[in-house]
Amino acid sequence: MKRRLLFIFLMTIFIIFGIKSLPNLAQEMQYDYAPNTRIPAIGRVTIRDNIRNLPANKRFTRCPSNSNLIEFAESTNYLVMICSDERDRNRHKYWIQRSKHNRLILRLIASFDVRGVPDYPNGQYTYYIYADGGGRINAYLERCNQTRRCVSEALFYHYSRWYEKRE
Repeated sequence: MKRRLLFIFLMTIFIIFGIKSLPNLAQEMQYDYAPNTRIPAIGRVTIRDNIRNLPANKRFTRCPSNSNLIEFAESTNYLVMICSDERDRNRHKYWIQRSKHNRLILRLIASFDVRGVPDYPNGQYTYYIYADGGGRINAYLERCNQTRRCVSEALFYHYSRWYEKRE
């Protein structure tokens, strides 16, 4: 019942605001932690903060030239940095993902839908960070295939320029 109510709530939000930060919610979703489940490693749902408050030792590489870090996320298996081109913040975005297990790095360039919302395709998969719910539910790192089957890992931390600055 809770899952169905969450689905209806999220669908309403996406319909009202036309947000595409998550792929079509009608797909099959596989979560490691439910949206309102506390993550054992941190004892609560996803910790969110402004990107300016990201500890310097969390960065694992540099952003491409002429770009700045605008988002950082950490899940059980991955670290993700999203960088945006300083010249055109709406059109040049970069996804840099590092595995915590083998330290391999995946670098992707965003593609944009008709509304200018980015996603990060890589062969048969597309990558997303889903962060909604005003901090009361988990944010997720998602990988979806072409048939819309998705695997979602709850984020421990999500730093973004969209969160209010801490004074």
